[in-house]
Amino acid sequence: MHLQVENLTMRFGGVVALEDVSLGLNQGEIVGLIGPNGSGKSTLFNVVTGFYRASSGKVLLDVEDLTELYPHEITGWGLARTFQNLNLFNRMTALENVMVGMHQRISAGLLHFFYNPRRAIEEERNIRKKAQEILEDLGLERYSNEQANNLPYGIQKRVEVARALASEPKFLLLDEPAAGLNLAETEMLQETINQILRKGIAILLVEHNMHIVMNICPRICVLNYGAKIAEGTPSEINENEAVVEAYLGKRKR
Repeated sequence: MHLQVENLTMRFGGVVALEDVSLGLNQGEIVGLIGPNGSGKSTLFNVVTGFYRASSGKVLLDVEDLTELYPHEITGWGLARTFQNLNLFNRMTALENVMVGMHQRISAGLLHFFYNPRRAIEEERNIRKKAQEILEDLGLERYSNEQANNLPYGIQKRVEVARALASEPKFLLLDEPAAGLNLAETEMLQETINQILRKGIAILLVEHNMHIVMNICPRICVLNYGAKIAEGTPSEINENEAVVEAYLGKRKR
């Protein structure tokens, strides 16, 4: 499968947050999306996942046009995301948070609890089992019954990734997953990302930690002032004068 962003433009009144941005992501690969603060990275995520409506351009999953769909519909097509700021339910356990991520895969509705409670109970049992398996896969099983707001920050970040995985995505958009993590937590996050890739899930990674991006992303796209200014391998990006100027405000000599 292939996720394609075609000529996306996003305007907020007179402010252009994205201008004619195109990029692609194949199933099973990881692409880094970097740029200075305010360059449009999170806006791109919000457009791709249906939180914003693009002013122009398209978001395509193979031949399916996702541009006008709502977030829950896009999740149903196999796209999931995390957020810059933690978005967990603080008074729910880690396990319950992951279970919430499966809402798109639930077939039993409210009426089943009245007319077919056995089916509803069985489905909840299966959801709980699958959520537990996801936590185990990511090495988080010991935190299953811990309330989210009692967990260390780095563990909360990984639980949010686990919840995104609960929707069984083909494409996962990670928005600054390493923000606020210490060195040990960052190393655990990198292993989590590698585990996800081994499952064949594609990742679009927004991250300010250049060590992570350069280490695990064979291809990197760079945004600045809402426009894509470069795309290439880590070494190509590292030597790109437009990228250096965007980050440092001057050209290499």
